Amino acid sequence: MEETVLREFFDFFQDFVNLCQAENWPNNTTTDIELRNAFKIAQHIEKCLEKLQKRNLLNEFLSTLYNYDDKSCYFLKNCFADSTKAVLKKIIVSDCSINQIDISLNIYIEIFDEDKLVECLSDIMLETASKRTLLDNLPAHIPNCFLLELKSQIFLYNLSTTKDSKMFLEQLLTNCNNSLMEVLVVSLLSNNHKHDKEIVWINEAFINVMLLKNQSCKSFWKSLFNVDEKYFIQLCISYTDLFKCMVETLIDIAKLLKNNMSLEYFYLDLPHSELSDIIKRIMNNDILKKQFLSIMNENNLDVGYWDSIGC
Repeated sequence: MEETVLREFFDFFQDFVNLCQAENWPNNTTTDIELRNAFKIAQHIEKCLEKLQKRNLLNEFLSTLYNYDDKSCYFLKNCFADSTKAVLKKIIVSDCSINQIDISLNIYIEIFDEDKLVECLSDIMLETASKRTLLDNLPAHIPNCFLLELKSQIFLYNLSTTKDSKMFLEQLLTNCNNSLMEVLVVSLLSNNHKHDKEIVWINEAFINVMLLKNQSCKSFWKSLFNVDEKYFIQLCISYTDLFKCMVETLIDIAKLLKNNMSLEYFYLDLPHSELSDIIKRIMNNDILKKQFLSIMNENNLDVGYWDSIGC
C-alpha cells in the first residue's frame, strides 16, 4: 500500500480510536450532530475494513496499524470488530442524559435498521456488567416489541450457560407470570439460529408442563393465554404440538363449564368470558381454525359444542 494512502487510513482510524477511548465522550453537551457523525464514522470504518478484506490487504493494514498505534492490540481489536456497536455501547454506558440515549437509538435505527439495533443491544447487554440497570432503563427508549426481542436474546444466551436447563425451565414455567411468559414465547419465535438448541429445550419444557395437568400449572396456563394476540397466534401456528395441547386444555375446561362444575381445583381457572375470547382468537385465523376443527373432530366434538356453552 502507498505510504500516503496508509497515512490517510491511519489518521482516520486514529480519530475513531481516540473517540472510543475518550473518557468524557459522550456527555450532556454532546449534540445530535456529533452523535450522528460518530455512527457515520463507525459505519465508514466497517466499509473500509470490508474493502481491505476483499483486496486481501486487511491483515497487512491491521498489522501496520497495531505497530503504528500505541494502544493495546486488544483495545484496537475491540474497536474495529464491530465499530458501530462500540459507539452505541459507549453511549449507553456513559453518563449522558436519557434524551441523548433516546436520540442515539433513533439515529442508529435510521442509519441501519431495527433488527440490527436489537442484535447490537443484545450483545451489549451480555458484555455489560450492569445488565439489570440497562434493562430497567431501556423501556423508556425503545418500543416494547424490541425490548421483548432483546430480553429473549439475553434469556436464550443465559439458558445456554445453565447447567440443568430442563429442571431450570420447568421450575420457571410452573412459577410463571405474564412478563416472563412473553419473553419465553418471543424466545420460541426467535430466528436466531445460534440458539436453536435452547429453543428446542423451551419447546420441550412447555410440552412437559402442559402434560402435567395439575394445579401447580395454573400460573403457566393463565400467563400463556394472556400473551399478546400477535405472539399468541404466531406461537400456535409455528408450534402445532403446543397448539394441540392448548386446544385439548380448552376442551377440558369447556366440559367442566358445560356440566356446571367448579374450576377451583382444576389445573386452570379460566372464566367463561376469557375462554370465549380465546376461542374467537383461534377461529378468526384461517390456519388455526382448520387445525382447531381437526382436533375437535379427533375428540369426537363438533363446532356446535362451543355454541352449547355460549362460546
